Amino acid sequence: MYLKTSFRILAIALALSCSTYATASEPDQEEIKEIVTPGADDDEIYTVWTRIRDGFKVPDMQNSVVEANVAKYSKRPDYLQRMADRSQKYLYHIIEEVDARGMPTEIALLPFVESAFVTNAKSRVKAAGLWQFMPATGRDYSLDQTMWLDKRYDVLQSTSAALTYLQRLYDEFGSWPLALAAYNWGEGNLRRAIKRNQAKGLPTDYMSLKMPDETRNYYPKLQAIKNIVKDPRNFGIKLPTVYNEPFFVQIFKDQDIDVKRAAQLAGMSQAEFSTLNPSFNRPVIVASHNHSMLMPTDKVDTFVENLVTYRMSGKPLSSWTTYRVKPEDTIASIAKKAHMSEEALREANQIPSGRRIKPGSLVLVSRDSGLGDAEDISSDTIDASFALAQDFRRVSYRVRKGDTLPRVARRLGVSTKTIASSNRLRGHRLKVGQMLYVNVPVKTRQVASKPPVTEKASNAKFYVVRKGDTLFSIAQRYSISVNALKSANHLSSNNVSVGQRLTINASGIPTKQAVVLEKVPEKVQKRINERPLAKQRAHKVRKGDTLFSIASSANMSVNQLKALNGLKNNSLHVGQTLKLR
Repeated sequence: MYLKTSFRILAIALALSCSTYATASEPDQEEIKEIVTPGADDDEIYTVWTRIRDGFKVPDMQNSVVEANVAKYSKRPDYLQRMADRSQKYLYHIIEEVDARGMPTEIALLPFVESAFVTNAKSRVKAAGLWQFMPATGRDYSLDQTMWLDKRYDVLQSTSAALTYLQRLYDEFGSWPLALAAYNWGEGNLRRAIKRNQAKGLPTDYMSLKMPDETRNYYPKLQAIKNIVKDPRNFGIKLPTVYNEPFFVQIFKDQDIDVKRAAQLAGMSQAEFSTLNPSFNRPVIVASHNHSMLMPTDKVDTFVENLVTYRMSGKPLSSWTTYRVKPEDTIASIAKKAHMSEEALREANQIPSGRRIKPGSLVLVSRDSGLGDAEDISSDTIDASFALAQDFRRVSYRVRKGDTLPRVARRLGVSTKTIASSNRLRGHRLKVGQMLYVNVPVKTRQVASKPPVTEKASNAKFYVVRKGDTLFSIAQRYSISVNALKSANHLSSNNVSVGQRLTINASGIPTKQAVVLEKVPEKVQKRINERPLAKQRAHKVRKGDTLFSIASSANMSVNQLKALNGLKNNSLHVGQTLKLR
C-alpha cells in the first residue's frame, strides 16, 4: 500500500509536536509543472503500467465506435502524452486500491476519460475531481462539500468513493460496460433503458441500448485508452515510467498551516502543491478538522527540516482565524476591522465582486487582527455555514407568442404576483411584444452546515457477505480496518464466502493507519536538541514571552502547555513559572 504518514505521530517521533476551479478542459502548461521521469521498456522494469496490463479482465469491445475513438486519440499524441505524464502521480495509489478490491485494472484508467487526470477539473454540469462526482452523488458517498473543502477533489477519498460506487453498480448490472454506463449516465436512466429493451424483446447489452451520445462513447473511450496502453508505441506514445512505489505520502498535522506555507516548506510551488491537494476551499489546512495533505515522497525530508527551522523562529504556521458575520457588517467594515483589503478578504473567502455575505456566515480573517481566537481554528467550526446574501438584478423580458404569465414567471424564477406588481398588471393577459420589467434574485451559493448522515459501523452489528464482497470492501463500508474485521470474527485468512455472517466491531481500529518514521534525520535531530527549552523542566515567564513562543521552544503544543499548567486562557504574567515536563 502507499505510505500514509500521520503528522501527529510523525511530530512525536521527530519531537516536533509543539504544536478557482478549473474546467474539465486541460489547464495551461504554465499552471502545472509536470514531473516526468525517463521512460523504460516494460521488459527492463516492472512498472505500474505492467501491473495494469496484467490485470485486464474485461473482454475487449470491438466495433466502429471504439475504432472512431481510437482514431480521435491517435490524431492527438501530444494530448495523450500530457494525460499520461499527469497520471504518473496518481496511478500507483489507484492501482493499489483497485487490486485490493479485486477489481479489473481497466478501472484504473477511467480518470483518463473522466478528467484527463486533471485533479481540479470541474465540468459545466458541476461534476468535479479526478472521478467527476456530481454534488449529490458525492454526498451519497461521504464526499462532503463544506466551506472548508470539497472532498470530490480529494485524490484519496474520491478514489475510494468511486471504486465503491462502481463495484455497487457492477453488483446490480452484472457487467462492467453497463456499470460504467450507469456511472456516466445515472443508474436510473440505465435501468429504464434496459426495461424498455426488455419490453420490446431486444438485447440489453451496452451497444443495444438507446443512450445519449456521451454515454454511447463513454466505454468505447475507455476501450480506446486500454488499446493504447497495451501498445503505446503503435500510437507514437512514450509512457512515462511509473515505478511500483508511491508518488506521495498522506500527512496529518496537529496545527493549522497555510496552504501557501505548506508548499513553501516542502520546496514546492503553490501550483504543484495544489495539484496534489485541490480539495481545499480556503487558504488554510485546519488541524482540528482532521484534514490531511498529500506531499511527494521526495519532499518529506525537506518539509520536516524546513518546518523545524520555521518553528524555531516562533512564528505561527497559520495566518488565519475565523469571524462570525453580524447583521450590521459589510465587506468593507469587516476588512477594516481585520486590517485587510476588501480584495484580500474576498479572495480568501471566495466572495464574488459586488456580492454581500449573509449574516451568521463564518469568514476567514487575518489572525493578527484580534477579531478571532489567537489559537488554531476550533473543531466546532467544521460544520460552519457560509452563504452569500440574497441580491437582486433588474431584467427586462419581451413577451413572445405562446407566453403566459405563469410561464414567464417560471422562466424568470419569480412569482406571478411579483411580475404583476412590478408592471402594474390588472390581470394575467399578456400581449406579444409587451415589455415586462422585474427584479429577479441572483443565485445564492451556500454551503450546507451539516454533512449527510452516512451509515457507520455504529449503526450495524452484523453483515452478510454478498457476491463480489472482499474483506477490504466490507471494512471500507464500515470505516474499520481489515485487521479489526478479522479479529472480531476470528478469521485467520482474508477469505470469506457468500452468505457468511460477519460481526462488525463498531470500535474497530481506524482504517487509515499511521506510519511512524523511526529514524530522525541527523540534521533535524541536531536542531531539535538545540532548542532553548527542549531539555528544561520548567520556565519562568519573561517580558515578551507568549504561550506559543514558550511551547515552540519546548517542543510541545500550546494546548499541551496549557493542560500541563491548568491554564484556562492565554494570559501570562512576568515571573510566572510554567511546568514543561
